[in-house]
Amino acid sequence: MILDIETKSYIEANGLPTTEILSISFLPVAEFYRVVDNNEEYLIVASEDEGMNHVGVNKHGDVYLTGLDKQLYVSSSLVNFIKQLLAFESFSTEKITEKRIDELQETIKNLDKTTIKNNETFWSTIFENIEEVLY
Repeated sequence: MILDIETKSYIEANGLPTTEILSISFLPVAEFYRVVDNNEEYLIVASEDEGMNHVGVNKHGDVYLTGLDKQLYVSSSLVNFIKQLLAFESFSTEKITEKRIDELQETIKNLDKTTIKNNETFWSTIFENIEEVLY
């Protein structure tokens, strides 16, 4: 499993996030590794919750959170996911209001429309948790 040209180019030009965002820490590229989870092969690129779960890219380029009882869909590409995390990071430095949540959700959707396709995705869970805190 090899990262596609767009992803490689993005990482070469921009690097990976160096700070933890939403409990996700990226590995150095040289430390990416392969695992098989639920009969699907993933290239592990990051860990979540201090290594309890992992962020992996499958052979189609889709990004999943693995290590759970089931895989949780994250994004249709690693580049989109990185951009979404960076958007969240800038959002989290501002005062959280209903309007800001709506703006962030729109930004996340605009980067990848598949990320909030149902209630069983990484981003759907994040927004559900934010709304619980807000209300």
